[in-house]
Amino acid sequence: MARQVRARFDHVLQAEQEAWAVSVERSTSLRDRMIQAEDRGARVRLQLVGGDWVEGLVRAASADHLVLTARGEERWVMLEAILQVVYRP
Repeated sequence: MARQVRARFDHVLQAEQEAWAVSVERSTSLRDRMIQAEDRGARVRLQLVGGDWVEGLVRAASADHLVLTARGEERWVMLEAILQVVYRP
């Protein structure tokens, strides 16, 4: 009986944690995600308004722009210009 209760408790706890993670993911802004990418040292590929794509390592994320570096060059990108983000390995 105790094992069954424990198994049910573990199942409910896991479901609650997954629901919380989904809620956090849904409530994070693009800026929040770019700050996380900066913290991880992530490479991203961005589709911008107008259809252009840019790619680079996220070096900085601020309130209204981020800084990408690629091949020794820096590119500043306004957050409002980003349509799509693809994370690169």
